[in-house]
Amino acid sequence: MAKQMMDIGLITATGGADLKIVAGDFVVVESRAEHNKNLIYCNKGEFNENPSLCVGAINYVDDENPEDLVEAITTALLKDGMNVKSVAVGSSGVIETNAFYI
Repeated sequence: MAKQMMDIGLITATGGADLKIVAGDFVVVESRAEHNKNLIYCNKGEFNENPSLCVGAINYVDDENPEDLVEAITTALLKDGMNVKSVAVGSSGVIETNAFYI
């Protein structure tokens, strides 16, 4: 069975994100999708704890081979401790991942 990754929930706010608070308490949510998004879109060096972990997908915009991005995402997810079933970039540029924590 896949392990759930729990974290404090975030809500979209102007200029970024804010903590999700209900009745004065932080809301704890399953955060695998949020972790995937952060690993894919953040640049290397943005997380001090592990500066080589992220992909920086924006840096692949002019890359002629989309498989380079898929390989970088797969490597980052594996380094983060996930079991990666598939990673794909759709025809419209949407990144689809099927990965979970083991």
